[in-house]
Amino acid sequence: PIVPAEAIVVLVGPSNGCRINAAAKLFQAGYAEKLVFSGFAVGSGMNLITSIMKQQALISGVPERNIIVEDTDEEASTRGESIANLKVLKKYNIKKFIHNYFIFINIPCSFV
Repeated sequence: PIVPAEAIVVLVGPSNGCRINAAAKLFQAGYAEKLVFSGFAVGSGMNLITSIMKQQALISGVPERNIIVEDTDEEASTRGESIANLKVLKKYNIKKFIHNYFIFINIPCSFV
């Protein structure tokens, strides 16, 4: 079972927004007060993936004040993103969090 935490950490994932929508549903159900996104530039236009993720969260009903966005210069990989997320959690003194891997186990995309 998913237990309440201080934040939900959302990793970069499919472009269909599944991870963000699942995190938003948990947020709206009161499982956490913050969504955390950290990411890197993608594509030839060097758009920051975090700005895209934030927009999707806003569309999903998460207030801007409840979204933590940090862009990183870590390598563009799962490892780099994990390091960046740990830095963000430490910066904001967040000790209890829900990771989006756990979200997918409990909330399949087809139900989001």
